[in-house]
Amino acid sequence: MNNNILLNFRPRKKLGQNFLTDRNIVFKILKEANITEQDLILEIGAGKGILTKGIIEKAGRVVVVEIDKILCLYLKNYLPITDKVKIIQTDFLKFNLDTVNCENPLKFKIIANLPYYITTPIILKLLKQRVWEEALLMVQKEVAQRILSSPGVKDYGRLSIIVGYYCDVKFISYVPPEVFSPRPVVSSAIIKLILRKKPLVYVKNEIFFFALVKVAFSKRRKTLINNLVTFHNLSLKKEMLCTILSRLNISSDIRGEKLSIEQFARLSNILVDFFPNYGLNTG
Repeated sequence: MNNNILLNFRPRKKLGQNFLTDRNIVFKILKEANITEQDLILEIGAGKGILTKGIIEKAGRVVVVEIDKILCLYLKNYLPITDKVKIIQTDFLKFNLDTVNCENPLKFKIIANLPYYITTPIILKLLKQRVWEEALLMVQKEVAQRILSSPGVKDYGRLSIIVGYYCDVKFISYVPPEVFSPRPVVSSAIIKLILRKKPLVYVKNEIFFFALVKVAFSKRRKTLINNLVTFHNLSLKKEMLCTILSRLNISSDIRGEKLSIEQFARLSNILVDFFPNYGLNTG
């Protein structure tokens, strides 16, 4: 019956369907996830379930979110479905994580082989709904490099700061294209995000802080000051910005990619005092 369900199934490029086939990678993921019966595992995009079976064997409860209707039907026939396993057919970007771990809450972990085309939106959603503790993610190699980058490195940018602000990040390993079917044109990487009990740095206004970071990287070839003078039409004057940067021992001709999270936080905490109501009307 399982084979019949997938008889006419063809992976859809628009859904980023590249299915993991190498069991050595599966074992590596399961080992790094360190799953116990005290864990609730949310798997994003189970595909054909090569990883899901191992998760079910180890976890206390399992929730699978899969967008493809045919794959959901297949999983319901292929997997050992019990009271502790729930398969939900939906777009994860429309899924409410707050509904997952309400009754008899367990340690909430996430495991996912993320589609390349929506990797960043999914990560940003996870950081917005911080009801989980750990996330073990397979992502495009370039995305992993951006997340893991340090100030001054080409890949360092907004995503590096947002993830680093909320999470401790651990690199696990690179994954070659040949362990997937269909084979993608790029390599992947496994990373682990461990949610911090409190953000890495203190900021007075997170909305302002993230808006500041966004504009600092909006035109990477421009200096930080030249980007900030256009900051939401807030009429920031170059002279004032130079004075503030000098107080922070930051060069006036520096680019945003050179600033650490700590430096962005200190700059944000000074500038936000000029706009005390910033973001208050945001829904």
